[in-house]
Amino acid sequence: MTDPDPHNSRGIVAGNKALFRVAGLALLLALWPLLAGFAYLALLRDPQLESQQVHAVSAVIAGERAASLATLLQDLGLRLQQAGSATPWQRQLREGMEPSTLAQLLLPYFPEFSALRLVPLTDMGSATLSEGHFGLRNHIEVDLIRRAATGEAVRPEAYRIDGELVISLASLISGSQAEGSRTAILGSLRVDLLAAQLQSGNADLGEVTLQQVYGNERMDVIRVGEASPEGGVFLATRTVPDTAWELTFTPSSRLLEDLSVNPWPLLLVLGLLLVGIGAGLVTVALWLPRLVARDVSRIIHGAGLKTSLHLNIPHLVPLGQHLRRLLGG
Repeated sequence: MTDPDPHNSRGIVAGNKALFRVAGLALLLALWPLLAGFAYLALLRDPQLESQQVHAVSAVIAGERAASLATLLQDLGLRLQQAGSATPWQRQLREGMEPSTLAQLLLPYFPEFSALRLVPLTDMGSATLSEGHFGLRNHIEVDLIRRAATGEAVRPEAYRIDGELVISLASLISGSQAEGSRTAILGSLRVDLLAAQLQSGNADLGEVTLQQVYGNERMDVIRVGEASPEGGVFLATRTVPDTAWELTFTPSSRLLEDLSVNPWPLLLVLGLLLVGIGAGLVTVALWLPRLVARDVSRIIHGAGLKTSLHLNIPHLVPLGQHLRRLLGG
């Protein structure tokens, strides 16, 4: 009778799953460090790099916007100092031209300002000034002129008049003292100009907030752009030099998306490695039995021969040698 089990003959039994169990164990040993490494990259390293990158970009944008605004204000302050120093303007002012009229003549040369006010100073300086003089509308504008009259660098000031935001710069006109008179100038900046400067032509990057800070009091001056709901984590703040202003940048959803680390390349590499490892182990599991069977067949057919026998698997050499000794003895 033929034994129905091809692996069971004359008391010799062979399991047909041992090789696959070895291959499975090898697969697990190969996979766990690989998966652990990719899990570290995907869950820890990549998010950390992404966070560092967004923080760095936010800081750079905030610094650039603050520096750009400071440069603009510095340039405008210098131009205000030189505004009325030309001889014709000084002569007209001394000859009795109303300061408000002269200010209107100067305004076209300063498109960055919505209004200009010239304030002649008496021998007492600015001590006699009060609200209403030369169009000064509140104590803040009076204080700006008084500080300018002392020759100090006056920082820009933001305030509201009848609910409308006003940003003003004041300066002592250069050369006015040498001509025998002293004149201060107050300019009200166009808010839309500063907003455009803060946007720098690209509002999609995020939200820029300009605040005026005095002690614990903060006042929003300008807010442009749109921030991501998750962008507050990456907020960057810079002080605008020579001002009482702080500039804060919060990235937008688009910027966060552009700076995000795409996980698909990493997953693709992981998938390729898994396919390669799996294909290698399957190849070993399928080909190794064939090599063993081929070498066993060579051993059996060459057991009674004296010729040399070449095997693919070195571990079967003792079997062949033992079988030759038995048949030869």
